[in-house]
Amino acid sequence: MRPGQEGAFAGFSSTVQAYHATSQGTSVPGLNVLQGNVADLTALGTVLAGQSSVTYVEPNGQVQIAGVTPNDPYYTNTSQANLNGTYGINAPGAWSVETGSPSVIVAVIDTGINYNHPDLYQNIWINQAEIPDQWYSKSNDGTYDKVVHKSDIQTATPGVITFGDLNNPLNAGLVYDNNADGVIDAGDLLRPVVQGGWDSGSTKDGDTAHPDDYFGWNFLTGTNNPMDDNGHGSNVAGIIGATGNNGIGITGVDWQAQLMAVKVFNANGGGGTDAQIAAAIDYAAAHRARLSNNSWGGPGYSSTIQQAINTAAAATYGQGQGTGMVFAAAAGNLGYNNDTNPFYPASYTGSNIISVANMQNGALNSTSDYGPTTVDVAAPGTLIWGAAGSGNGYTQYTGTSQATPEAAGVAALLLQENPGWSATQVVNQIENTVTPYASLTGKIIYPGIINAGAALEDLNWSGGSLTGPSTVNSGTPFTVTRSYNVVGGPVLPDFTISYYAGTSPTFNINDQLLATETINTTAGKSTGLQTGTSPNLQISPTGTYYIFAVLDSGNTVFETNDTNNTASTAVTVTSPAGQGTQVNLGASFNDAGIVTDGSTFANTAGLDGGGHSLSSNLLGSSVSWDGLTFALGAANANDALANHAQTINLPAGNYSKLDFLATTVWANYTNVQYTVTYTDNSTQTFTQSFSAWDTPQNYAGESKAATMSYRDSYNGTKDNTTVNVYGYTIALNGTKQIKSITLPELGRINILAVTLA
Repeated sequence: MRPGQEGAFAGFSSTVQAYHATSQGTSVPGLNVLQGNVADLTALGTVLAGQSSVTYVEPNGQVQIAGVTPNDPYYTNTSQANLNGTYGINAPGAWSVETGSPSVIVAVIDTGINYNHPDLYQNIWINQAEIPDQWYSKSNDGTYDKVVHKSDIQTATPGVITFGDLNNPLNAGLVYDNNADGVIDAGDLLRPVVQGGWDSGSTKDGDTAHPDDYFGWNFLTGTNNPMDDNGHGSNVAGIIGATGNNGIGITGVDWQAQLMAVKVFNANGGGGTDAQIAAAIDYAAAHRARLSNNSWGGPGYSSTIQQAINTAAAATYGQGQGTGMVFAAAAGNLGYNNDTNPFYPASYTGSNIISVANMQNGALNSTSDYGPTTVDVAAPGTLIWGAAGSGNGYTQYTGTSQATPEAAGVAALLLQENPGWSATQVVNQIENTVTPYASLTGKIIYPGIINAGAALEDLNWSGGSLTGPSTVNSGTPFTVTRSYNVVGGPVLPDFTISYYAGTSPTFNINDQLLATETINTTAGKSTGLQTGTSPNLQISPTGTYYIFAVLDSGNTVFETNDTNNTASTAVTVTSPAGQGTQVNLGASFNDAGIVTDGSTFANTAGLDGGGHSLSSNLLGSSVSWDGLTFALGAANANDALANHAQTINLPAGNYSKLDFLATTVWANYTNVQYTVTYTDNSTQTFTQSFSAWDTPQNYAGESKAATMSYRDSYNGTKDNTTVNVYGYTIALNGTKQIKSITLPELGRINILAVTLA
């Protein structure tokens, strides 16, 4: 972060400290480096970026020499030629686009995983929903409240705690090294909380069948310890997701994929029943694994397993995520034609299944099964290095079991780059971008070797259009639908949506924009709304806006402004009078301040706590002010909100102002502060002076919304004192989504209604 001029940003140090961050100068004039909690730094960055004296704010990233070459010894000495050799899968081509992220969970359904292995332990999946509350409360964060919260942990991926995070020196001491191997790994969790582990019998994730399932499950023993006692599962796990660029051993296809250990086979490679395997597949999908690796099988068909695969194909993963779990399956090692001798699960039906044959030096390995209509693709599977099942070493295995995790690794990279893709889209993309081999013609459906680079980079698009409404009301979500032609495959495109106020500008395709979910107009170019099938756009205030769809094909750089890759449509936005979003204060009302004439109540009650209230007969059920209609609370009930430092949650959205009706009893109050909080946790302070209900002071920003010739007294009579309800406005930052408003500790300022517009 570089201020425009040293010392030009007034209050820089105090602002940084307010977010529990520290600032350190550098040898570059005006350049400062900030350190702190990721969530706090994200919010702080937003605040600083809005300062005119700050030139820019950006993450302090790491770079390396040209090219994407991991420093893992087995890779650099060409032992992992399956990744980058002549007959490899072109992993470096994919890594130039994406190396992976903890956001993608891969279920390894196998003999378990050696979760203590130095090349695997940081990439073992942690079940976020199962982290025990007792651990937070019993751990010491060494900072403020002496209790660990997720926000206390320095995480590389916001909202996700990984073993990589728990081994970050900034998080030292948060977890005990129970097995004394010098690192924090999954084995350290398998002790009771009182002994420094996490075991507590927890089912807080709602899965009562699998208590304390912090990193997977052992379906043979029904326990939370899926340690590998065979070696096969660890070899497979290393091929998919051994930690990349860590300077030791091997690299996985995906450097950071989170590996879910799902054990269904024993030390001899057997033992898994159909019911156990089906339960394992269900478990993986239910715990948000976007894909599973299945390097196992046999000739027997099982309706139970087929149904589990069908269920996984329909799994949903939440907003922004596609549907279905990718099911990577080994074609088999009997040298058979699966068209006539089916091998399951590769031979089960399902558009989410990708079956993989074993290639060796450009030809099908003699032991590999094949099938002109049943086996999809091929990948190197001969003498492939993976992690050992025990200890710290590495093993070489041969078979379709080793080819399949290469496909799973590419699928993981695709899901990181395109989280909204369905399982079918991922499978189709891998199948349609293989490197052709004549030797495979007539042997498999897509006669070629998986090409990771082509899968992530080689998308060709042409033409395109946008359709949507020509007119929309301000603040009303609407849908813009995009369609583009895809050359060379059935993959649906990934777009950025941006918009411009006023006339259509010259658009530069390299101006790709950041993703948000709801957008709000500013002069000129806005932030963008990314992808999905039909994004909802919400624009205010009035005006004509040009909505643009811009191709985003996985960091592909276009050298020219190719108009075939953009499309636009104009939308006119109107702002009807009297419309707004009223905040429901029902749960927050804490005073009965509006009564019907003739009502009786305690002489210590009423709006002022002294036996006086507003007349419902005069005030009515609603008040119109500032072009908006405010619905009031019911008479003779809690219908007013006396300020007592409460935080009121507001409906999320982008709004330019917050209007509220209030009246003050007993006295005038000056320079009262309210705090608005946005969803990015940035805040805004609003200062207002308030007139007493019977003595208008005409303060700035205050106007009368309703005037009444009397107020009601506790004994049912009328008090002939003229009283007022006033209107106030808070100007909001319309480019941000509102979250809440925090009231001051002043009980005699009573709020009657709040509306956002």
